[in-house]
Amino acid sequence: EFFGWCVMEYTSDSISFVKGYSNGDEYTVLEIDLNKSLESQVAEAKKRKFDEEEAERKEIEEKERAELERLKNKYK
Repeated sequence: EFFGWCVMEYTSDSISFVKGYSNGDEYTVLEIDLNKSLESQVAEAKKRKFDEEEAERKEIEEKERAELERLKNKYK
């Protein structure tokens, strides 16, 4: 149903589903490269997501570590 609200754009190399919003913003919801297998595209997307989550986790850990150091120094 969601894809019914999207505009399908295509070229000879890809198909994209773009969701437009009333404020003029547009977001590509899904893009399929017709020159690659779906399996490889899914694997790439999963790796990208994993890498993003890992970077976010590390950033949170760094912030927590810095806060812990700040509190240690404050209450010495």
